[in-house]
Amino acid sequence: MVPRPPLARRTRWYAVALLTAPLVNSATLFVLSLTSAEYIPDIVTSTDRFAPLVLGLAGGLTVPIFEALGWTGFAMPRLLARRGVLSTGLIMGVLWGIWHFPLFAGRAASAGDFSPVLLVLAMLLAAGT
Repeated sequence: MVPRPPLARRTRWYAVALLTAPLVNSATLFVLSLTSAEYIPDIVTSTDRFAPLVLGLAGGLTVPIFEALGWTGFAMPRLLARRGVLSTGLIMGVLWGIWHFPLFAGRAASAGDFSPVLLVLAMLLAAGT
């Protein structure tokens, strides 16, 4: 049996895993908000901060669970049973990109001075991390 690492070490890795994406997202929004007010999150500018907070938390906690169940709990094992790791990763990446493209394309349409195509590519690459 493999010994488990100490609790403090596990806690640090959970903190890294759970906080990296929100911190990178917040830093990116802060830098972009210096160039345009369109990038300031609604919760900062809204008078009603409760609704965006509740909707953000509800969506942020439920959507990833169901997506992970679908992509890694259903699609990936079936692909791995028939294909290698590299082709499974490429197929999953392309399918994930196609599935999420409408969401990102809608946001990129109002990108202002940025190229919508480049912005969609950046969002697809950043969302996968």
